[in-house]
Amino acid sequence: MAIQSYAIIIDTAIYTDIIGTMYFTKTPALIIYILLMAVSAYGAKKGLEHIGSFAWSVLLWIKISAFAALIMICIQGEIDFIFPILGPGKWEIVKESTANSSLFADFVYFSLIAPLIKSSKDYKKWKRLGLIFVILELSFALFGFVLVFDYIAVKMMNYPFHEAIRYIQFGFLTNVEMFIFPFWLLSTFVRFAVYLYLCALLFGGLFNIKHFEFIIPSLATLVIFIGMMPETPTFTIFNLRQNFLHLITPFFLALPFVLWITAKLKGDLKK
Repeated sequence: MAIQSYAIIIDTAIYTDIIGTMYFTKTPALIIYILLMAVSAYGAKKGLEHIGSFAWSVLLWIKISAFAALIMICIQGEIDFIFPILGPGKWEIVKESTANSSLFADFVYFSLIAPLIKSSKDYKKWKRLGLIFVILELSFALFGFVLVFDYIAVKMMNYPFHEAIRYIQFGFLTNVEMFIFPFWLLSTFVRFAVYLYLCALLFGGLFNIKHFEFIIPSLATLVIFIGMMPETPTFTIFNLRQNFLHLITPFFLALPFVLWITAKLKGDLKK
């Protein structure tokens, strides 16, 4: 639970900084943070079924907008920037990939809702498909960022996606990001609604709270207070996140093996 809570604080602070520095530069960060967490907490308190229904209703439009943006990014990029294909080398790619396993951690946390799903087969199928789709989507996105900015510039950027959509043009439209931002914002609300729900679920299980949904507003308020503490979030928060990922990555990589060994020793796999 402590890891999940820390991850929510770091990620919400980063997204608040994105909205404040890239889109609403004159709006106080506290107002943005409160609105972000209020909408997310409202969705999380409605329950998993409502979150899933809303996510399913907007999923197609979110993916269409993201795919259209990536296509325009790739078209307006420079193909020579992609070479050499393996960048600094195979070993460096493997090392950096295994040291930053935030995607893997998210899918581990999604396992918490497995008992709430009616069909275990559907859960396993869609989880595998989701993992494959997200990996392909992220790979395509990184490919597009490198085409536009080159490897060194992307490495130094905090928000490459938002920098890229501000760079692209479509005919006479120069502010393409304003057509993509609303869909990105919807996906942000869904993401943090799920995060808050899972955090409350862990808290309820730890302290034996049956109606754990009622603690979600309190968790969201606590996230705001702690998330507003760091100064210069554009730099501070990213350093905290990087150190956090390096710290928890070995834990999440080893967790499935520890659970499997424990279940085998207890004899649960024979049942």
